[in-house]
Amino acid sequence: MTHLHRPHAASPGFTLVELLVGVVVGGIALASIASVAVSHIRTTSRVTWNTQVQRDIAKMNSFLAVESREACAFSAGAAAPTDWVNGATMPTPSPCTTACTTGAANEVRLLVPFNTGPNAAPISRVIRFYTAVNGTTGLTELRRDGPGIAANGQLNATNLTGSVLVDGVNTFTANVSPDCRTVTLQLSFDVPNNGGTTPLESITLTTGVRMFS
Repeated sequence: MTHLHRPHAASPGFTLVELLVGVVVGGIALASIASVAVSHIRTTSRVTWNTQVQRDIAKMNSFLAVESREACAFSAGAAAPTDWVNGATMPTPSPCTTACTTGAANEVRLLVPFNTGPNAAPISRVIRFYTAVNGTTGLTELRRDGPGIAANGQLNATNLTGSVLVDGVNTFTANVSPDCRTVTLQLSFDVPNNGGTTPLESITLTTGVRMFS
């Protein structure tokens, strides 16, 4: 006896509405995933940048501490005190004067006495730390002007140079104490790719050369 098999009915496919719903849901899911990925990248970038900033600040702290040990006074502001003249003979027996500009400013200067020989009066050199915008990159740089640094790490009284310490600076302020011997620096940096600004970091420096009245 022959059995006749009826063909199975074809499985119904997706309707246009179902396809549209699937596309919309998939788009929302992809958008959510992309948003999470971008947020993660930005967070990672910020953490990486903050870590790098901490390293840069630690290096600057060490460098500035060494520079400060050579100095006998700080002064805030864009203009040095009238008796802070590069290369001028300093009064003896006092290696420094106590004249300085105190308070907060966006520049700080260090007065450094250099010995010129046995029993000779020292000469003065001024180191300046300030910010300026790089015309090529558009980034704000922390710069140093003053005596060059020799290969042995000591300051060179006859070689005045300018150099860039770090770029991407957002804030740089210096607050000099009334006795001219301590300065507190406040620094923050811009995070690339619109990542905002790092928290303010504080560095306190003290002169290493004693002033005599």
